[in-house]
Amino acid sequence: MGILGLLLSFSISFASAKVEPSPTGRVPSWTESARRFTGESEEVRKKAIQNLKKIPDLKSDLKKALGSPDHFLALDVISVLRLRDLLWELLTYSEKDKTGYSYHVINSLIEKKDEETVSVLYLERLDADKTSPAAKIAILDALGRMGVALGDERVKRLLKDETPEIRAATLSLIRSELVLKNVQRNLPVLETTIGDPAFQIRIQTLYLVSELPPSFRRANLTRVNAVFDHCDKDPNSQVKALCAAVRKGAVE
Repeated sequence: MGILGLLLSFSISFASAKVEPSPTGRVPSWTESARRFTGESEEVRKKAIQNLKKIPDLKSDLKKALGSPDHFLALDVISVLRLRDLLWELLTYSEKDKTGYSYHVINSLIEKKDEETVSVLYLERLDADKTSPAAKIAILDALGRMGVALGDERVKRLLKDETPEIRAATLSLIRSELVLKNVQRNLPVLETTIGDPAFQIRIQTLYLVSELPPSFRRANLTRVNAVFDHCDKDPNSQVKALCAAVRKGAVE
């Protein structure tokens, strides 16, 4: 082979090495491909997904990875490929997941036909002391999107939780009932949340009140005024100013 042939051969090999994840032609391991989901071009990401789909025992590998050092990579793959076959394995594993990340992946996989079974399990987890705050927040978000009612006693308990993010997530779920579904049974809750120790939750309460339809507010004037009477005396200047603005209907 002449010099020209050698150079041509080298150029082809070099170009091929830039496109293919593996110069040997082997399919990269699932962890190698998963690491290409972020910080890479869309072309590289698509190639990584194609390579993952070529792995015959991928689902088995991902199951084994749950709880291992590659746990988060496995969750990324399950989410990106929408591997619904692993939904129930994830539900089982998530019980001991303190990060809450597995719940976010589960929530991305849930379809309408799963909601009844998942919501029952989620409510049980929500009541369990061993469920981490991060997991409870993810659960509350999912229950809100599924339109699941928490029940009065559970709401009262959650609004006393020592983690303010859990109290805020509970109030967000209540907002979907009050504002989006016009369910009035949770209106008394606002008289509790306007006195929450965290001023952010008191502000969240006032924004919720500002979203109530005028007819709703008129029909429940005594309770709404009780919220205003409380925030009128709030020690936080931001809460007090927002209270006055909402009362005048000046909040967009």
